[in-house]
Amino acid sequence: MNTLVSSTPTTFLTLREVAEFLRLSELTVYRLVERRLLPCYRFSRRLRFRRADLDGYVAARRDDGAGDEHPHGSS
Repeated sequence: MNTLVSSTPTTFLTLREVAEFLRLSELTVYRLVERRLLPCYRFSRRLRFRRADLDGYVAARRDDGAGDEHPHGSS
């Protein structure tokens, strides 16, 4: 049987839910969408987000401590 809908339902989150999840303002989330840093779906004029996309966004921004800073202020 050929169906257009997956047997696994996708849960979509609202802009407000994403802002709460990421602990950002709704305006910041909207700006991330505008800059195409955070993937979303548009249903009419409403933005919706998949949890898997949010997990990917967070994982891509993981700081593993390999930055330029020295651990004890030494140069």
